[in-house]
Amino acid sequence: MKRRVELKLNGGDISGAVRVLTSEDHLKDLLVGLREPMSLQLAQALADLVGSMLDGKVPEDVCPALYGASLIALSKKTGGIRPIAVGNTEWRSAGKIISKRVMEATSKHVRPQKLGYGTRGGAEAAVHSTRGFLSGQAGRQILLKLDFRNAFNSVSRDRLLEEAQKFLPEIYPFIFQMYMSPTNLIYGEHVIPSARGVQHGDLLGPSLFCLLTRNLSKSLQSPFNVWYLDNATLGGDFELVSRDLHTIVEIGASLGLELNTSKCEFVVCGGTPTQQQVTRQKMKLLCPGVIFPDKETLTLLGAPVFTEAIPPVLEKKSQQAELMITRLEKISARQALFLLKNCLSLPKLLYILRCSPTFSCLPSLQAFDETIRKCAGKIAKIAMDDTAWRQSSLPVSRGGLGIRRVDEPALPAFLASVHSSFDLMKQIYPQVDVNSIVSPAIHLWQEQSISQPPILPLRSARKAWDIPIVDQHYQTLLDASNLLDDNSFRISVGLRLGAGLCEPHVCRCKKLVDELGRLISCKVSNALEPNGILRDDQKRPDGLALIPWQQETYLRGSAGQLGYAANKAEELKRHKYRELDGRYLFCPVAFETFGAFGNAASSLIQQIGKRIEEATGETRSLTFLKQKLSIDIQRDYQAIPEERHNADHQYHKPKGETKGGRCWQVLQPVRVD
Repeated sequence: MKRRVELKLNGGDISGAVRVLTSEDHLKDLLVGLREPMSLQLAQALADLVGSMLDGKVPEDVCPALYGASLIALSKKTGGIRPIAVGNTEWRSAGKIISKRVMEATSKHVRPQKLGYGTRGGAEAAVHSTRGFLSGQAGRQILLKLDFRNAFNSVSRDRLLEEAQKFLPEIYPFIFQMYMSPTNLIYGEHVIPSARGVQHGDLLGPSLFCLLTRNLSKSLQSPFNVWYLDNATLGGDFELVSRDLHTIVEIGASLGLELNTSKCEFVVCGGTPTQQQVTRQKMKLLCPGVIFPDKETLTLLGAPVFTEAIPPVLEKKSQQAELMITRLEKISARQALFLLKNCLSLPKLLYILRCSPTFSCLPSLQAFDETIRKCAGKIAKIAMDDTAWRQSSLPVSRGGLGIRRVDEPALPAFLASVHSSFDLMKQIYPQVDVNSIVSPAIHLWQEQSISQPPILPLRSARKAWDIPIVDQHYQTLLDASNLLDDNSFRISVGLRLGAGLCEPHVCRCKKLVDELGRLISCKVSNALEPNGILRDDQKRPDGLALIPWQQETYLRGSAGQLGYAANKAEELKRHKYRELDGRYLFCPVAFETFGAFGNAASSLIQQIGKRIEEATGETRSLTFLKQKLSIDIQRDYQAIPEERHNADHQYHKPKGETKGGRCWQVLQPVRVD
């Protein structure tokens, strides 16, 4: 890195040298050992640099590069290019420090009209308040959504610095140094000077923009007045709203703001159709090109305002999810499942679920769920039936995969959002009737959860509304999990304790069975036994591993169901197949009914677990393997007593069984007192 910096400096490329020095990856690598002297010195040097930036003492020659950014060009949905700026690490670090320091004070200056900075849940509160305003009006009211053309890049820096000096005097040296001269924006080999608007990549940009437009937002007279950064929404009587529109046009011009009338929207609520049409014509004269959305298309900050607008929004999300499915199939299953769970399923819709009563549009939610269900089945390569999908949608803590069905958290998410936004909604629009918004939802939640609503301090947490509903589904899925049934559990406990399992009787193989279930021969054969391994005998081990295991030999998998001593059984197996020595690596695998492994079995399972860990990276592979073997052993043991209760039961010989068959032996373990 040192050589790269020297080459940049020798060539006079100060900007390139700064970009190399401030690469976040380089800093992480250099600071990895903070206890080492060099790492401590570097950390101190970085702290001094950030301190100099906060004091506004960075040399002027370095400022254009240090406060510049790299650009990434992305396409807009409506056409055009959206530049994404990524600033230098030190600049972003200083911006984060200052932003956290001034966030609370700035938000108090601009609330309740402006919600885009320092206001938790501001977007959700704006949507809920808008819905409450439109739903609670008896007479004819209008709603006007305003959009500014390239607002952040067009505002006057002189006015921006004036507001910063007025409201943020303690950090003004830092802000002044950033905006006193043009900075460099790097796009490929091109350098673009930035001399107007909020600095690209500046983490304080939203704060400065809110302060710049603070006086404008507070000077408006409309009863409903809410801004989210450069998106303004006004509501009330036509005369008041039209007067505020003139104010925004006049004062906005002095700030460098210009309305983009082709993206502004106007809605009329109440009155006769004729009155509504007249009102629209008046607004069209004041704001040429304005759009007139209906209830099916009206959205605010990406969320549906009316219930009629929910299905189109969810349908669009479903189409996007289907596109993602085709892309997930191109990566590994593990990565695809991670992205599906954490990015593309519930997280993709959570904002809309919180902002809008989507629970009233179950068919649309279920259509989205069906898309995610198909994707999960393709990734896992399993048939995702109703039971499997129900269990996979449970949280991991409840035995599922955490791929939540969106129709289940829709109601809890909406209730939590409204309650968390209650105070802010009252500040935005004091006349809003919050109870009329949440009462139907609470009644529906009580029917689904069979519980009482959480106490008031907990109602803003989605988990408080979500857990009772999840528990209802969790209880219904206990029978669908991989647990032993009651009879299997009884037999497993009896085998472990050496207790009586049944009355003495004759097995279907005509052998006498005592109450402990000992010395059983059921003549159940295995079609997987290979022929021709021992040429002078008809003995056939249970299986042959076709992949080389060790020293150019093949592993012989011979599993014996045994009981009184696992190691003794392994010894007998070795003696039985002693003629294989030198040609095959023979490994007997023996378990006792109470779960103990034989020495050879334990060693083999350790090796298999290690190889699975190396192949998958899962450090718990050995534990999972032992757990699976334990369940399988218990299931096999309980199956034998169940099959022999009726000695007259007709015995159907499995396909591929040879004459004479093979007996599995189940012996009682030796008890040492």
